Amino acid sequence: MSQTDNSAKKDVFISYSTKDQTAKNYIKEVFDEAGITYFLDEVSLELGEDIERSLEENLNRTNFTVLLVSKNSLFSTWVSLESIHRLRQQEYSKTTTFLPVLVDLEVMDLEFPIEMINHYKNKHEELEAIREKAKKAGLPTKVYNDEIERIDVIIPQVGEIVQKIKNGLSANFADENRKEADLAKLIRTIKAQQEKTKPTDIVPEKPTGSKFNNRYFWYAGIGVIILIFLLIFSMDNSSETNETNEANATDNLNKPTTDSLAFTIGETYFIESKVFAGKVFDVSQSSKNNGAAILLYPIHQQDNQKFTLGSASSGYIILENVNSKKLLEWQDKLQQNDYQDNMEFQRFKPIPAEDDYFYLELAAKPNYVLTASKGENGVINIDLKELSKSPNQMFKFTPAD
Repeated sequence: MSQTDNSAKKDVFISYSTKDQTAKNYIKEVFDEAGITYFLDEVSLELGEDIERSLEENLNRTNFTVLLVSKNSLFSTWVSLESIHRLRQQEYSKTTTFLPVLVDLEVMDLEFPIEMINHYKNKHEELEAIREKAKKAGLPTKVYNDEIERIDVIIPQVGEIVQKIKNGLSANFADENRKEADLAKLIRTIKAQQEKTKPTDIVPEKPTGSKFNNRYFWYAGIGVIILIFLLIFSMDNSSETNETNEANATDNLNKPTTDSLAFTIGETYFIESKVFAGKVFDVSQSSKNNGAAILLYPIHQQDNQKFTLGSASSGYIILENVNSKKLLEWQDKLQQNDYQDNMEFQRFKPIPAEDDYFYLELAAKPNYVLTASKGENGVINIDLKELSKSPNQMFKFTPAD
């Protein structure tokens, strides 16, 4: 069922690791019995293939993505990218399209996100080593560059991926006591969507009697009267509407929108102060230790001044330092630390200020933003203060080369 006519639209996109064949075969049999069509992804794409294009095509051919959640699947670059993509689709469409199914209890461990991050960091280092060997041998390196870039997208979003999967579990096949009931609920969810999208057979009523049947004649007459009324009304109000539209257009030009945000998730930036021009966020002493302070320092283009942006949902972002691979957080001071389960101290909301500058609001303390100030010893510190719209609270994201 799943492998024939792959161009046709299916109910479900099953995303899984080839190491989880038992779980895949089980859900495949269940879907076959329930009459649910599916497209199987065996995570078979190799380096160099157009993953992003394949993702878009596969996900758009289904109403739901069923992710078989395990350590195996989340340690796959391909499956993690699928998860990110479908989570974004769900966030924008506000519909339930992502259905995680737990098949491995190890994912629920508190330290699993850290283990997942370490896995991808190790994979990143291995690819960099291979890329250097290929470069020395005069071989093309694009294949390795592309995979490294994908991992760079995944790492800052690991916390969000794992948390949303935990919060949105549709079924728990790892728990035998819940398996049967959860499976029935999963099938009902998919079947309900099948009913919504099922085409309705509409048989047009044949007119009887003369060509100008009385009922159709009156319908047409009423329609003409309504049309004339609308034309007269629109003529009387056209000038007022045009003036209103012009005023709204002018007003909208001055309002910042999400389309005008001066940064892109997954990219790397210097975070520059407005009031202390030329000075950017800097991990003190290029430290790779937890608790190292973040200060403002003249830009020198080194990795300890570069931060990669990750999405943390609901308009919040996380910031990972390129040098230390640790996240920016506020704990009595602005510092760096490993990913924490309590993300509220590591999540910041960019609020448009003026031009391309932003206030950075801490999730743990709404209406409090990062604020630059010069200390007694001349060092420029970054504090957390209530939003006052001061230039000291404005920062710009400048792309790092």
